[in-house]
Amino acid sequence: MENASKALIIAGAILIAILLISVGILVMNSVNKPLDAASGEADSQAIQMFNAKFTSYAGKDKSAQDVKSLCMLVQSINATDSSHQILLRYKVAANDYDVMSASEIIPLLDNNNAYSVVIHYTKEFKNSTNSFYGDEGTNGINLTALGIKTDIGYISVINIIPK
Repeated sequence: MENASKALIIAGAILIAILLISVGILVMNSVNKPLDAASGEADSQAIQMFNAKFTSYAGKDKSAQDVKSLCMLVQSINATDSSHQILLRYKVAANDYDVMSASEIIPLLDNNNAYSVVIHYTKEFKNSTNSFYGDEGTNGINLTALGIKTDIGYISVINIIPK
């Protein structure tokens, strides 16, 4: 009888230990959820802060000086931020854009001309090594092959269109 009561006490102790471990796991999971949400919010704010530098330049009827300032900003960001870079494209003919550096675009700007600036964001990753920017109805641009590194949600391509 003594052995049976000891066995019941040991079994009860094991069940209480399992219960305590389960409660500990539940508490840890509930603590991690707000931390994960805060981390996601911080990532979202970082994307918004990065993109905010450029969004004021978007739109129609931009002056050559505005476009020049944008090109200089892109050049500065690309030189200092290797993780999020921007591709500049200048429209040279109907539906034909050339990828150019800021120093190549600036001499093309005419102070008597207005420009449209169209900003595009990285939308998806096709695989782990190549990020693609996808335009509506097109196959997109292989940004990685062009040396452009960025994450989803960041501005990745800016089209400059002379009027």
